[in-house]
Amino acid sequence: MIRALNVTNASSKVNERKSSRLYLVFVLFTNIGVGAGTETVTLTYVKYLKEIDQNLRIIIVKTDWMSTSKNKPVCDLTDVDVITFKSPHSTKLFRLLERIPFISHTFISHIIYTSFYIILNNKMIRSISKECDVIYFVNQVDILPWAVFDPSIRKKTVVSGQCGIFSSSRNEIFGRLIFKILGKFQFGLHYLTKKQVLEVGRNGKYDFLLPNGVETDRFYPINRNDDGITRFVYFGRVDKGKGVPECLEAFEKYPFTDSTLTIIGTGDYAKMLESQEYQDIEYLGYIDRESLHREIPNYDIFIFPTHGESFGLVVVEAVSSGLFCLVSDTQKGIFDDLESIGAIEYIPNTVEGILQAMIKYHGFKVPYEKKLEWHEFIKEHYEWREITKRLYEKLKEIGEENK
Repeated sequence: MIRALNVTNASSKVNERKSSRLYLVFVLFTNIGVGAGTETVTLTYVKYLKEIDQNLRIIIVKTDWMSTSKNKPVCDLTDVDVITFKSPHSTKLFRLLERIPFISHTFISHIIYTSFYIILNNKMIRSISKECDVIYFVNQVDILPWAVFDPSIRKKTVVSGQCGIFSSSRNEIFGRLIFKILGKFQFGLHYLTKKQVLEVGRNGKYDFLLPNGVETDRFYPINRNDDGITRFVYFGRVDKGKGVPECLEAFEKYPFTDSTLTIIGTGDYAKMLESQEYQDIEYLGYIDRESLHREIPNYDIFIFPTHGESFGLVVVEAVSSGLFCLVSDTQKGIFDDLESIGAIEYIPNTVEGILQAMIKYHGFKVPYEKKLEWHEFIKEHYEWREITKRLYEKLKEIGEENK
């Protein structure tokens, strides 16, 4: 059954008489069709939450903003209500302002988004806030427009670490200011890593630590014959912030001809890759989640030269699939457990740093037995079903206090 809600006809849904069943709202600042880590995580939560509690009611509140994604917007989801908050001019204005030097794109996008959010959707915000039991905010900035119209949400709010409890280092002052403003509110923090716990330094009543996970029955290693070719791969957002330009330049300088680099994903650099400017690099474009898990085990080494992540889900998926990972040293403190089992190595995310790591691991193959060991480690610590069960218990605990 498909049920899609929009701003004009959603009131009949959100004003249903409250019952004993748990009513959750997930708030995204993008369209669910963007297909990046945040959207993927949200959809996975929803999938397993519905599996755990079939009587659970879930609404996903999203916007029409597609960021740099080349995917098509998603309006409908099966068995989950969807509300789309539209800001018709926000993307155009964001594109104009991002051309101005020294302006943070993340900061500007949220200011624009929040302004349209409040002006165009205040009635719906009030309605949803009143009826739901728990509101799970993917980004802390999204709390502001909701709190303006309904301060009572403080007791039913969970702030996710998916986008960082604070903003990136460029916006650390702004991020901490927002956090200080909201600090007096009784909202729970969902930490993804111990690193976030240490950075924030708060242990509230409803704060909890829970990483992202992997569907280990899908991301599984295969036993491939050694054909003598070293197969490097990057999959994820094809954007500057992910270190894609440095990765491409490093491979251009790579001295061996018996190796390949494959790029999977969509984003700002998609057109450049499609134009075959990098002739020695295979670009597969966007691969949907139903197919991605079958593609990944065909490679040897995953390169993840990101400039910064809260939790690079793709790293765990790669290790679960049997790939050795070269991970940006900006991720230190996040995947140290994977480093301890020899599944990853932290590297500088510079052109030279990536190049030297690729040269070092030229010809490297992970033995199939070791791939299976890594997979079992991921299954024990990062299985999505188990992680979602723990999330459900935390959300249920908060929700029952708001009945």
